[in-house]
Amino acid sequence: MTTTPSFNETETVIEAERLRASGVNIIGVGIGQSVLHSELEGVVSYPVSNNTFYVDDYSRLSDYVTGVVSSECNGMSRRSLISLQLV
Repeated sequence: MTTTPSFNETETVIEAERLRASGVNIIGVGIGQSVLHSELEGVVSYPVSNNTFYVDDYSRLSDYVTGVVSSECNGMSRRSLISLQLV
């Protein structure tokens, strides 16, 4: 999840590629108007349209994330799940 761009978009995308290469499915949630769409879409798993989500603000986040987690993580092993982290 993110509300603003990272400090280094290139490094962020490189690290995301390493995670994807190891088999991790990355889902991105952009919050608010300051999200750098190219960066968020550069780190998520493919297809990008299935793994990138946007919400207007934090007040709408909890119900949205609950739905995403239940649909995307159903049947995944504990090892495959990564913690949601604010960047």
